[in-house]
Amino acid sequence: MKQSPDPRPQPVAKNSHLYKIPILGDYGVHAFAKGAIDVNSFLIGSAGATSFVVGVTTNKFITDGILQGDQLVVDTDLVATNGNLIIAAADNQYQLARFNDAENVNVWAVVTAVIRKLPTNTA
Repeated sequence: MKQSPDPRPQPVAKNSHLYKIPILGDYGVHAFAKGAIDVNSFLIGSAGATSFVVGVTTNKFITDGILQGDQLVVDTDLVATNGNLIIAAADNQYQLARFNDAENVNVWAVVTAVIRKLPTNTA
């Protein structure tokens, strides 16, 4: 009988705090590992990216799937295009906004990913 690969996250390198998480098939409980995903590369992209994580403190973008408490991965080197979610800067204030090239806005960063930790039942 073929044994399935170890589905636990594996360090990228010895003594590393970076992990590759196995990709499981979409077969429910009977999933088998199908390679691994380097979460850092997946969320950040290239090694030279100028990415940051910012917290969301409003439900203003709930229709975009962004909830209060989410963490946004943003890149300050990307050029915003019409419709992108961005972090706009004005008077030392930063806020989440949808970019509209017809408006004059100072784009600090473009949102590239949303991180949300789901609640778990610990009972």
